[in-house]
Amino acid sequence: MTNTPSPRRTIAYGLRLTAAAIVMLAAWGGVSWWNARHEPCGAPPPAAEAGSSGKPQVEAASQTPSLLWVADARQMYDYALHTEVALRPLALDAPAASNPVVTRIAVDIEGVLNMRVADTTEVVTVAFQLTPAKVSLNNTEAPELEELFQTPFMVGFSPDGETLFKVFPMKLTQQEKDSLEGLFNLLQISIPTASSRTDSLPWHTIEYDAIGSYVADYLPLDAARIAKAKTAYTAFGAKRPALGDDEAGETAPPPTQPGEDLLKDLMSAKICSSSNVYTLQPGVSWLSACESEERLEVYAQQSLFSESYSTLRMTPRAYRTNPRVDIWSLSGHRDQLMQTLAMWGFYSETRKFDDAWEQAKLQELRKKYANTTVEDLYDDLVDAVNSSSNHVDTIPAIHALRDYLKAYPERAAGVPQLLRNDQLPDEMAGRIIHALELAGTPEAQQALGSIMLNEEQQPSQRLQAVVASGGVEQPSEEMVDDLWALSRSPTLNEPMSNCAVLALGIVSGTLSNTNQTERADAINNEIAALLKSPNPTTRALALTALENAQAAAYEAIAPHLQAADEQERAAAYSALRVCSEPDALTSLRQAFDADASAIVRKAAFDAMASRDPAQASLWARERLGAENNELLRLQLVMALGKQAALPANRATLEAQLARELSPGITNAIHRILSGADLTDGHQ
Repeated sequence: MTNTPSPRRTIAYGLRLTAAAIVMLAAWGGVSWWNARHEPCGAPPPAAEAGSSGKPQVEAASQTPSLLWVADARQMYDYALHTEVALRPLALDAPAASNPVVTRIAVDIEGVLNMRVADTTEVVTVAFQLTPAKVSLNNTEAPELEELFQTPFMVGFSPDGETLFKVFPMKLTQQEKDSLEGLFNLLQISIPTASSRTDSLPWHTIEYDAIGSYVADYLPLDAARIAKAKTAYTAFGAKRPALGDDEAGETAPPPTQPGEDLLKDLMSAKICSSSNVYTLQPGVSWLSACESEERLEVYAQQSLFSESYSTLRMTPRAYRTNPRVDIWSLSGHRDQLMQTLAMWGFYSETRKFDDAWEQAKLQELRKKYANTTVEDLYDDLVDAVNSSSNHVDTIPAIHALRDYLKAYPERAAGVPQLLRNDQLPDEMAGRIIHALELAGTPEAQQALGSIMLNEEQQPSQRLQAVVASGGVEQPSEEMVDDLWALSRSPTLNEPMSNCAVLALGIVSGTLSNTNQTERADAINNEIAALLKSPNPTTRALALTALENAQAAAYEAIAPHLQAADEQERAAAYSALRVCSEPDALTSLRQAFDADASAIVRKAAFDAMASRDPAQASLWARERLGAENNELLRLQLVMALGKQAALPANRATLEAQLARELSPGITNAIHRILSGADLTDGHQ
């Protein structure tokens, strides 16, 4: 076997996931709000970059407040989140001028936010529950959502308030978890502890919300209040690094797949205004009060996708025992608390509405395509690809074929034969196979399996079907069996069998994230068995597959960190990006500083950048001036460029210009400092 790049989700697939997340969060009150009295804040920023924000124009206080964490502290707040959003979902398919459809949603979530510091022995673990809660959607009461928003959840904090992880009941769907997390997004605060404090004001941090990672500026107003403003989004769609335990209902962010960064070419976010004031009081853990106001815009290329406006007001209220507040009865140390919460019984009525909505959509699609054949939509997609070299222009045709295959799933069986009959270019065949992936029905997965296993299909189409299998949202047992059959076929070429193993890793991660742990563990155990192979290339493949599965434990990886083969060693360090153990960070730094192989050093830095972009920026600032390897130097420059809004990063890049001898790196630095988009150049 040879080590090949891991399967990637295509740009359109990633866009669909991103759009779905934004729409769901907006509908449930988690992300973007819009208000007609506000004018649009202007043209879209470069991809993954943001515009100006409303920084608080105040003078710094002489004394910085400090966060307090008292074990078993119990506090209550009056909580009111008002949200409005305007969505233009068709902006993903075509320019806004030709798709004026705008969906407007207003959400109000009010209630009593109950907070308890559950454990302070290792990580500060805090339980939250909004009970009682009142939810209205477009000024209409939504009692079916109140049960969701009254579900308890936990947040792990560092002593300075940085959010390390969140824990939700395992029975919640990912959309429900995202919605519940939206209650907390505007309450993030990070205050340097006294031991780490400097005289530099304001201070800057990297934080995360539903849109991605952003730079936050903090400034103390007086001894009790701190102002925070979002200043720039640094990475659209970025997820919080898995710094804490990812068990017990906490879903760690998936490892970055090749090609996902291309989403930044299409999606970007702009901060129109941002103002948050947090109040801290002596003897009060965490926050005493909070007032926030924020306005954002999200763009699909140059088309406005959503306008948003949000306000949050949280004020203290007297503590009173309420038997409906479940978090008061929690007991035990952190791991016990997390396990208890993960198994919390919860049944969301929203699932009934979701199922009914899906059935209604299918009925509409059946009517729409009643007189259409799969050949018709196949031809439409071929025509769309032939008429435009821009992938975005073909998305409507891909989605049409996807919808058709959902409405009439049995007709997916005809797609492999259509592909066999035509000598299609790889790019065109890939679009059609991608429609099968998006449809995701059992019949569509059978069609993917037919393409993978049939030697009469073009080899490139078979490989594309393997890659597509990694993007299916609900993998079937049959498709998993097909992938294993491919990986073990004695007559199959190595790239395809390797790709099948890597796809199995991604499928395992999907199963794990949907609480199908037994199926995921079965796949992981078979992949882990490959680590015993005498072939270092096979061991490297298994390490990468376990990374894809988000199932790489440090104990299993550690023996491979000192392997003689540099590809195996690089795969081991890359897999550390999904390990939460403290030893993983130490090992990554040691490899980055001292490994003899540039390939291994690059893998170690990439893993660190995925785990903790802020820490990776620190490494890059420390190393850039002394780095002799040109490719690694370019990698460090690009890492600093991804967070160029940080003053320390810009200062490091400016200093490097005076000593840089490589024309290519010099050009990259100039483009970063000028705010140019680098995705069309240095990768």
